[in-house]
Amino acid sequence: MIAPVYHLIVSRLDYVDFRTGCSDGDGLPLDYDSFIKLLNDFSENMRANGAIAVQVNIKPQDFFAWCVSRGIKTDSRARSVYAAIRHHQLSKQ
Repeated sequence: MIAPVYHLIVSRLDYVDFRTGCSDGDGLPLDYDSFIKLLNDFSENMRANGAIAVQVNIKPQDFFAWCVSRGIKTDSRARSVYAAIRHHQLSKQ
């Protein structure tokens, strides 16, 4: 079985702060609708290849604080790791 792939999703209101706060944010879509389309396309691609994409809704400030506390960049790798950790934490509640 293929392991799930976790990725973050933020609210429309939080998207600009999220994008500008990510160290690789210039590679993210400029607008929220394009961001959602990118996530949906990614999820579809994962399903087509037999994997599961799990979206984890977060608050950007929590993600940024988590990265700062670990001394890591707010990049795509950190987003994936944080999404997996948050999913695990939330599934225990």
